[in-house]
Amino acid sequence: MVLSWLFFAFASAALISIFTIVEKKSLLKEHAMKFATVLALFNALLSFFYISKVDFSISPKFIFIIFLLAIINAVAFLLMAKAIRHMEISVSTPILNFGPAITAMFAFLFLGESIGLSQIGGILLLIAGVYIVEVDHDWTNLKNPLVKMLHSKYIHFLFFSMALYAIGTVADKYVLNQGVDKFTLLFFAHIFIAIIYIIFISAYYNGASDIVSGIRESGKYIFVIAVLMSLSRIFYLEAISLAMVSLVIPIRRLSTLFVTFFGGNFFHENGLKIKIIGCCITLLGVALIVL
Repeated sequence: MVLSWLFFAFASAALISIFTIVEKKSLLKEHAMKFATVLALFNALLSFFYISKVDFSISPKFIFIIFLLAIINAVAFLLMAKAIRHMEISVSTPILNFGPAITAMFAFLFLGESIGLSQIGGILLLIAGVYIVEVDHDWTNLKNPLVKMLHSKYIHFLFFSMALYAIGTVADKYVLNQGVDKFTLLFFAHIFIAIIYIIFISAYYNGASDIVSGIRESGKYIFVIAVLMSLSRIFYLEAISLAMVSLVIPIRRLSTLFVTFFGGNFFHENGLKIKIIGCCITLLGVALIVL
């Protein structure tokens, strides 16, 4: 039993690592909106593979909540894609480990969940880890990470994206606790997100021509990302069905270390040793928060 959930958790982490690196490569060619729209369309199409598990009799109330969740997730992913496109992958990825801390704070505020000393210690480790990543091997100017975080709009995009995802996670938990099946939630969310991006790209960009050019230029990469993303979610769901979420999340978050190391080398980024150390510290912070 232990080996089985570990396999699924590590498999999920490995798949996340691969599609994150492929995502970065695709974003070097496509603008974030085009990439997000094509990916959303592929995700919506892949959702039809589990349509037999979807409950179409759910109440309009939950359909509306899922639609609001889709708007939140669509904006969050677009901001994250913009940040990943313009930042080094060995910098943006460790910062994403801040997600569980933001989720814990939202759960404390809106669900009444407690935050203990271990969670506070985890948040402090996350701050220290991100600070080390942002030092970027220049220890002569220790104010630089703070200045960079205050003035970089792409770091702001990442944190705003994580805040939106935290709201979405809390809302997801509410919907699932009300008896809505996970496949039903995923199906409607993917359909709504695809519709939202089509509206966005039609209103602010070139609509159908952008979608067609995105599929033509990077469609094969984006389709691979969609498949890997779907498989990683399936493996994650399987892992948490066999073990506690608090055990699975730290294993799954190892993807950030894999991406920092392999992605940083693949894109020939500088200062990888210190960034890997910073990433490891953020992973310790994640473990303290969720365990």
